[in-house]
Amino acid sequence: MEIVARSEVVTTYLGNALPAVALIIACAFIGCAKVPSNQNLVANGDLTLGYGDQPASWTRGSDRYLEQGHGAEDFGWKHRPATHGELWLAAHEINIIDWEQTIALDPGIYHLSGEMWAGDSDSLRGSAVDLQFGDNALGLRGFDTKLPSGWRKGDLYFKLDKRRKVQITCKLMGRAERIRYASFRQIGLVRLSGPPSDGATVIDLDGNSVASVAQKVHSSRPFEAPEGDPWTLLLTLFLLVAVSVYGWVMLGLSSRGGARR
Repeated sequence: MEIVARSEVVTTYLGNALPAVALIIACAFIGCAKVPSNQNLVANGDLTLGYGDQPASWTRGSDRYLEQGHGAEDFGWKHRPATHGELWLAAHEINIIDWEQTIALDPGIYHLSGEMWAGDSDSLRGSAVDLQFGDNALGLRGFDTKLPSGWRKGDLYFKLDKRRKVQITCKLMGRAERIRYASFRQIGLVRLSGPPSDGATVIDLDGNSVASVAQKVHSSRPFEAPEGDPWTLLLTLFLLVAVSVYGWVMLGLSSRGGARR
């Protein structure tokens, strides 16, 4: 009788605990789900958030130390209510300065876009929106250098075969002869559900081969290694053990009930 009573206690406890465990497992899988394809992965990409002269999620970069008195005028952030913000740079001397942001990306195909304005043709030659990965960098394509002035739009499609960190940089290269100016806005990065519909070129960052991208995208390929955090695996194992124990207890109760009859 004591064994039966203990079994009933265990059964009651498991009956109450299993729904909670199942809910935890569901939340874990939801947390590991892929980011929606229409979500901008650049934090504060519209440049509306920040405080003072510092836009949120963006940091200032310089290839060398700037002399005191030059730093404050080299980096700027324009923001007005109900409008998109802008990053701006002014290079007074030979140096490369930028606004930058680091993002961790999962395997997939991505579209990076942005808009750029340059003070003059000389400034335009020294400005860029780049995708930095390791020691390599790719600039946005499609900026119309024939336009005499105004905002120019550019974009870049790229592909990753493994998870890696990349850096988005709004960059300006200075020169000694004159000051260069550039502004940037509407920086966006979205993950695509498949190859671009307009047939645009996709750069394979891991394969380092533009020609092989189409083959890798359209041909069959083996399944990739599972992704996720280690704790989700532990929760899954715990759920399996709990279900096994529950089944063992119920089997014991049913066999004892049959014996009493």
